[in-house]
Amino acid sequence: MIRHLLLALLLLLPWSGPVLAAEPPPDQVIQQITDRMIALILQEKSRFDREPQHFYQAIDQLMTPASDFDRIAKGVMGKYYRQASDAQRKRFAGVFKERMLQTYAKAFMNFDNQKIVVLPYRPQPGDEPGQASVMMEVHGHDGTIYPVAYSMFLDDARQWRVQNVIVNGINLGLTFRSQFASSMDQKQNIDQVIDGWSAELDEVNKVTRKG
Repeated sequence: MIRHLLLALLLLLPWSGPVLAAEPPPDQVIQQITDRMIALILQEKSRFDREPQHFYQAIDQLMTPASDFDRIAKGVMGKYYRQASDAQRKRFAGVFKERMLQTYAKAFMNFDNQKIVVLPYRPQPGDEPGQASVMMEVHGHDGTIYPVAYSMFLDDARQWRVQNVIVNGINLGLTFRSQFASSMDQKQNIDQVIDGWSAELDEVNKVTRKG
């Protein structure tokens, strides 16, 4: 169950859309988004069983303005992005978004007031200018601590954005890209890969739940 929550946490955070209008420290960006997400869970999760569509819409309204699904999809498609037509790129971004919204809606149902701690940001000697890594800890009720690392960059508008997430040692960006590439190796057809992406994401979720 805690793995479902971790997946929801890392997916809800904007991977490439603007997160805040100013330039707060990167750990503050993560903290504010996490707080908004938890508030939504506590407010809306009771309506999931009787009004699932309302719950999906609430998540969509929180997630979509802060995320650029076209850019996320481009990263997932990797080298195959150049081979795809504009229509295929748009279609994949839509499929990816729909599946993600369903994934976090279900994952949110497992939130049970676990302790979530965003650690203070401390620049590291090897950090490149405009780059930052923010650490989060999710504390399970059994005492297990699950580490989450957010790789962030400062864009031209001086806004911190999340570009990758590593949860409990699993690099999500590389996992998604590997899943897409593996499907292309097998099917050699972008449309068929898009058709089967929901199943591929289910496999990613299984990997994320391990550990």
